[in-house]
Amino acid sequence: MSDAPFFDLRNLDADGKRALLDRLKAWRACAKPEELPGTILRLGDRYISPDLEEKKAEARRKDFIDCRQHPCAHFDYPPSRPVPASFSEAHAAIRILQPLPHATGLDLLSQVYTATFELDPGRDSKVEEVIVKVYQVSLYRDVPELEQYVDKDWDLWGMMSGMDEEWAYRKMKSLQGSIVPHAYGFFQVTLPHGEPSVAFIMEKIDPVSYQKIARRLKSRYATMEEALTVVVNPLLAAEHAVHTCNVSTADISGLAWNMLWQRDNFLETGPSLPVLIDFGIVSTIRNGTQSIAIRRVVMVLRALGFDSKLIEAWMKSLTASPNVELEDAHPGDEDVSEDSSNPSTLRHSS
Repeated sequence: MSDAPFFDLRNLDADGKRALLDRLKAWRACAKPEELPGTILRLGDRYISPDLEEKKAEARRKDFIDCRQHPCAHFDYPPSRPVPASFSEAHAAIRILQPLPHATGLDLLSQVYTATFELDPGRDSKVEEVIVKVYQVSLYRDVPELEQYVDKDWDLWGMMSGMDEEWAYRKMKSLQGSIVPHAYGFFQVTLPHGEPSVAFIMEKIDPVSYQKIARRLKSRYATMEEALTVVVNPLLAAEHAVHTCNVSTADISGLAWNMLWQRDNFLETGPSLPVLIDFGIVSTIRNGTQSIAIRRVVMVLRALGFDSKLIEAWMKSLTASPNVELEDAHPGDEDVSEDSSNPSTLRHSS
């Protein structure tokens, strides 16, 4: 079996699955993601995922406003962030610095760290921190139980999250630096214990907490109705931009914390867009895409402390929009994680 990353697991026969599981269990037993800081990872070939057949086969929804290019005229989009200077150069390695809080360990879809490019001695380039997301499949939560399913089809989005995220970022190239982080690329790497993987290197966003954003809204706007509008419009603008690329998140559980509020959000005039992150579980636009976008808005408003009656009134106002799907849009009794209000636990992805 090749040591190339093995995200597309659906084409393996039973013998191939057993052979892979033996290796995954061996790597899982000796993997120590908490000890990766200080390690230098050599960057191998760029990883480009195959276009999944079901994504190629799905017809683009025709009842959406058919914007094919970003930025469109439907929302007021701020200027894009500059590309990190280090992204203009070719690099052979990265040095892992620190894990992001709650973003490494067993049962996660990936391991996320801050890092720097490993520069040649004597080079005078400025050292910029970046985010590196390592898709370490051996630590996937279901690996210990997979043996009983080798004779069945594997429907494991989590184990293929690296493949899906590369596909999504390739589709969203025009959004990098505005709606999503700038991407340096996806690279094949070998971890210290010998496990082949893929590392996604992206722009590091300096985020602020939900609590700080909530305080800014209360101090800046005379009424909570006005504040709700200035929060909702940027959220819908960000979702709309992603939809122009025919991409939609399918990670329902992470809607409120798979986004980062930027350091200058709601401090200056003009739109304050969040940065959307974590596209490891995605699909093309499909039935329910609009309701997922509305669901994110509701969960974010809850995290910011908006009154439930105010949120309900906003949702009812959507019934006047002919193409908005409200079915399944209400999150019910779910709420965002307490971590989402704590700046020390804001993640790029996990």
